[in-house]
Amino acid sequence: MVKMIGKRILFVMGILFIALLIFGCKKPTIQTTSQPVIEVKEQEESGKVLLIVAQKDFQPVEYSKVRDALETEGVAVDVASPNGGTATATSGFTVETMPIANVNVDDYIAVVIIGGPGTRSNLAGTKGLNELISSADEKGKIIAAICLAPTILAEAGILDGVKATVWPEEEYIKLLANYGAIYINKHVVTDGKIITAQGPMAAEEFAITVSEAIKAELAEFK
Repeated sequence: MVKMIGKRILFVMGILFIALLIFGCKKPTIQTTSQPVIEVKEQEESGKVLLIVAQKDFQPVEYSKVRDALETEGVAVDVASPNGGTATATSGFTVETMPIANVNVDDYIAVVIIGGPGTRSNLAGTKGLNELISSADEKGKIIAAICLAPTILAEAGILDGVKATVWPEEEYIKLLANYGAIYINKHVVTDGKIITAQGPMAAEEFAITVSEAIKAELAEFK
């Protein structure tokens, strides 16, 4: 009799254990399947931002700070470089990109150009880049550039009469002035929808400024 009772108790405990396993696994499954849907919805509502980098020797801190700030807010990011494919930072960090020639500026709420040593050597003068920047400016997009990248905005003709900053060396300050920019010696300068910054030391402030400008822009559409 004792053995029979013991077997029944073990049987009941076994059923309860199995039930716990079954029902205990359902909630994580629901969370796993529903979470990506929420993330996609947030990104669709937030528009997209285009980051432009040099094919080689872009600045990794500037890139990471900006991308992290945007994605934290649920903003989708695409990355473009002169040739597309793999772009390499000064640190050896790599990112996959689309060719600048394939970019449709109408797909983006903002264009952000990352700086670094490669900005002048293998980004400036890229075919179609000046036209892309000019088009973004004409369509009222937010345009941002950091480090040496404000020189590219100058060469695209959108800094004439605009307050801006750049990597603080005389060569680049003069280049901005030659294209009509009003140089301001500050880490980050905003004039209308154009945001410029001096370099890695300003990367975090630049990223926050760009992110806040995009949030304000999106709020106008709601």
